[in-house]
Amino acid sequence: MREQFSHGSERFELVCIPGSEGRAVLRIDGAAFSVSDLQVDDCRISFMYEGRIYRYDVCVEHERVQLKRDSSYYSFGRIEEGSEDEQSADESALLSRMPGTVLRTLVQPGQWVTAGTALVILEAMKMEHTIEAPLDGVVNGYPHAEGTRVMPGDLLVDFSREEQAGSI
Repeated sequence: MREQFSHGSERFELVCIPGSEGRAVLRIDGAAFSVSDLQVDDCRISFMYEGRIYRYDVCVEHERVQLKRDSSYYSFGRIEEGSEDEQSADESALLSRMPGTVLRTLVQPGQWVTAGTALVILEAMKMEHTIEAPLDGVVNGYPHAEGTRVMPGDLLVDFSREEQAGSI
C-alpha cells in the first residue's frame, strides 16, 4: 500500500510493506518502522511497535482520514497520486488538527491578509495555537464563534486565495 497524505500544510507518504506472520514495515517519508501483529480492517488499524500495542479507529469522510486513539485525534487529507492540487493543501492548514476551543478571531471578515498573518487563536491540549493564513487572500468569515468547541477536521477560517487589488 502506498498513500500520500496532507496534515496542515505538510505532505507525507505512507508505505506499508507486509511481511509474513503479521509483520510489516511502515515507512513514513522514508523513516522505516518494523511493526508486528499488523491488523487492518475498514474502521480499525492496530499493530505492535517496540513492545507497545497501538490501536486506532479509522474514519474516512470527504477525502479526509481521521485516526482516533483514546482522546487523541489526527486528521489527514488524502492526496491522489500525481495530484498538484495546492488549494486542498492550503485549505487544510485552516482546519482544526485536534479538539479545542476557539479563543479569539483576530481579523475581520472581508479583510485582505498576507501569508503568515495570525487569524485565529485555538486552545487545545492546554496550549494556545495560532492559525495563520497559508498564503495571501481574504478572510470570508469564521464558521465557529469565539468560545465554540471544535473537532479535528472542522473548518476554522473561511479563506479565499486572492491577489490584492492594485491602488489607483
